[in-house]
Amino acid sequence: QLNALFHASTNGIRVEKDCNLFMVNPSFLEMFGYGNMDEVIGKPLANIVVEEDRKRVMGYSKQRLSGKAPARYEFRGMRKDGSTFDAEVSVSVYSIEKSSYYVGFVQDITERKAVERSLLMSERVYKSLYESTMALGELKDIGSIMEVIAEQARNMLDGECSTIYMWDEKRELLIPCFSNARRERDKFMDY
Repeated sequence: QLNALFHASTNGIRVEKDCNLFMVNPSFLEMFGYGNMDEVIGKPLANIVVEEDRKRVMGYSKQRLSGKAPARYEFRGMRKDGSTFDAEVSVSVYSIEKSSYYVGFVQDITERKAVERSLLMSERVYKSLYESTMALGELKDIGSIMEVIAEQARNMLDGECSTIYMWDEKRELLIPCFSNARRERDKFMDY
């Protein structure tokens, strides 16, 4: 029955021994883009972790017996084809006949991370709009108003500078009227 649960789980499950993959379930294979167990069994755990995260993840594996490693952590997973995804794993230790094994339940959290990034960006935009509104309420001259608008646009778009253009209906073209660029050559777009 436990074997049936292991194979039926929609979470990727991996069993690790001595920093190598000892056993995996079909959902794990699918998540990481492998076709069969032989491609991963006995291979280093590091093979499924992007280079930037390997040292940290392998450190957790070594620290786990002493209880110093987190039970849950995020990392960037690497599929067989080299593509990457955001993953979260919950790990527990079990022992059989003086051997220790680590069971990891892996989830693809790529969508969740995209939503989190989107929410952070949205929060930044709304905070910037609020700050702009508060600052604009105290200003009287058009130069100061444009300076606040340009600075908030730069902050919201995470840019180096911003320029405000006004539409000249008679000439039917955009006329630059304010820029917070530090260098003269960056102030205005060329058409």
